[in-house]
Amino acid sequence: MSELKIAKPPIERVARTPVVFENQDSGLKLAGIVYRPRTMKEGEKLPAVVVGGPMLSAKELVQSLYAQLLADHGYVTMVYDNSYIGSS
Repeated sequence: MSELKIAKPPIERVARTPVVFENQDSGLKLAGIVYRPRTMKEGEKLPAVVVGGPMLSAKELVQSLYAQLLADHGYVTMVYDNSYIGSS
């Protein structure tokens, strides 16, 4: 029987930047976290992915793990809180 491998966030290889966007019409705020590889150079372009979770989940839950793992593989990723959830 094979062992179950548990994915661990690659914190030491991924940079984390909190972001907030405000809707100019409604004033609602969308809070998120952008993850990128620490090896990314200024001005470098990388593929990007927005990682969403279940409708009522906060950005710090499982979608952040997926976003960090993708960032560790060369993607810029963003997770966010839906309106009225978490920091949004």
